[in-house]
Amino acid sequence: MRAENQVGPEHDPSAHAEVRTMRLACAKLKSASLKGYTLYTTCEPCPMCMSDALWAGVDRVVYGASIEDANKYCNQIRISAREVVERGDMKCVVDGPLEETKCVALFTDPRMLKAMAAWRTKS
Repeated sequence: MRAENQVGPEHDPSAHAEVRTMRLACAKLKSASLKGYTLYTTCEPCPMCMSDALWAGVDRVVYGASIEDANKYCNQIRISAREVVERGDMKCVVDGPLEETKCVALFTDPRMLKAMAAWRTKS
């Protein structure tokens, strides 16, 4: 499954790409469990997205840019995906950052700049 961040267009602060992807996958599988699956994401999941991955039972999360990278462009809750896992009772392997330079470069892509301007989360 694949999804994009739609916070602005959907007027929904929870419409992060990771959450939307897991919703689509669960709907397709007709199950709330994503056990046996890996979530790939351009940026390290925020605490909300990582918590959703844990509740869904995702086995592994692989990300590119870090929360700290993202914070340079838009506000973040700076709790790493690994810390979310460490504080929970559920298990998930977190791999990243991978291809970090390429993923960070996406933050300056004109489409991303337009989306971030719509969110107005960083001055």
